[in-house]
Amino acid sequence: MVPGGCSLAGARAADFGRFEETVGALDRRFPGVVVDCPSGLARDVGEQLRAADLLLLVTTPERTALMDALRTRKLAAELGTPLGVVVLNRAGADDRPLLDRLADDLGAPGVVIPDRSVLARTSGETRPVDSERATDVAAAFGTLARILDEY
Repeated sequence: MVPGGCSLAGARAADFGRFEETVGALDRRFPGVVVDCPSGLARDVGEQLRAADLLLLVTTPERTALMDALRTRKLAAELGTPLGVVVLNRAGADDRPLLDRLADDLGAPGVVIPDRSVLARTSGETRPVDSERATDVAAAFGTLARILDEY
């Protein structure tokens, strides 16, 4: 996992001129490379999508996040990067129909990651999510892993 960065200053200072070459080198060395990048239409997003073999489109149920996700999908399609899966993160039980519509419209499988406080508690630790008995969250990540494993 290559993080997208933690600060605006860091993102502005990044040199994306060799991004595709760098990701290629990582891909040759490791069995799978996941690059965390922002949604939207910024130049750096285009560079990251151009280097990708597959788009894992993650969004939340909020309107602005969904609009950014759709723009990102459009840009990825223009760059020839296929969509592998749509993930609705921090979703409530009533958000499943939204994901189903979105995934159907975009032509990709969809996964809901439930909004659970266990994710916040375990994200900075080395314990897996299922250690907190959050079986729905663990199952969602398992489904996502199986979908990605097909690629």
